[in-house]
Amino acid sequence: MKKPVIGITAGDPNGVGPELAVKAALHRPVRAICSPLIIGSAAAIGSAAACLGVSLSRIPLFNSDPCARVPRYGKTEARAGREALIALNAALGLVTARQIDGIATAPLSKEAVALSGVKGFHGHTDYIAEYAGIKRYCLALYAAGKTIAFVTLHEPLRTAIRMVTRERVVATARLLNGFLKGIGVRAPRIGVSGLNPHAGEGGMFGAEEEREIVPAVKQLNREGIRASLPVPPDVVFAQLFGDKFHGVVSMVHDHGHVAFKTALFSLTERRGRTAGVNVTLGIPFIRTSVDHGTAFDIAGKGVADPGSMIDAITLAATMARKGKTV
Repeated sequence: MKKPVIGITAGDPNGVGPELAVKAALHRPVRAICSPLIIGSAAAIGSAAACLGVSLSRIPLFNSDPCARVPRYGKTEARAGREALIALNAALGLVTARQIDGIATAPLSKEAVALSGVKGFHGHTDYIAEYAGIKRYCLALYAAGKTIAFVTLHEPLRTAIRMVTRERVVATARLLNGFLKGIGVRAPRIGVSGLNPHAGEGGMFGAEEEREIVPAVKQLNREGIRASLPVPPDVVFAQLFGDKFHGVVSMVHDHGHVAFKTALFSLTERRGRTAGVNVTLGIPFIRTSVDHGTAFDIAGKGVADPGSMIDAITLAATMARKGKTV
């Protein structure tokens, strides 16, 4: 079987993205399962390669911004946001033209993108979905066979609560169920997180569970999707990592992200390392990403851990081999 080509966007040139891209693209297990192609400026990738003592000629590169200047590590600035978006747009063009089989994105800075003059940019997920013309999509976090999908994402909490509707819960659970089946789970068990303390306690601590989430679960069950009634957020994620569920539907960003990162971050000498993957569900092509930010504080030092990037590329390649785009 021909190895899939996975485009790796360099992210913010002033962060750790270019370093992660280089480390991952040269990682032997990555090259064994796919043909990695870094999409970013030669200036950013060349600087990262120099930090690592690697010749630029060894690196598979699509130079998306020939006019880019040498990065200024650790700085949040408009030119870096512009360069990151140029690389992302190049990757989207390549994947929609089927010149690559999937995208794994390095982190960019939303603030830097905003400084570049782009208004309303809330992150990769929403931007990519808008590019693809998709209305029903969601972000999911994946690691070690466990997946958390989100009904809401980068909204203020007051806004996110209003967005927890029956329709959105159903759509998110359907996408999660499809993803789980796509990675080989025959009969997915999905935990549905509550929104309020104690999952509302029968309406005492909030009405969203009874008004929106329970009707959504009943509809999902009628469709044959094995989704639980709302489980308190402080319980359902422990059940996920205790193998009761294959995946969980999280109502808001921090419920799922806090649980996911707490489970993955080591509290010993490996503290701060994670290998979780962000994957966009519902779009017509494969997009995965690291589950961390630009790490400006360590950019340019050659010490960034590529584990999450390696896992993101591996998942993208696995999905490409199976022909899955959920």
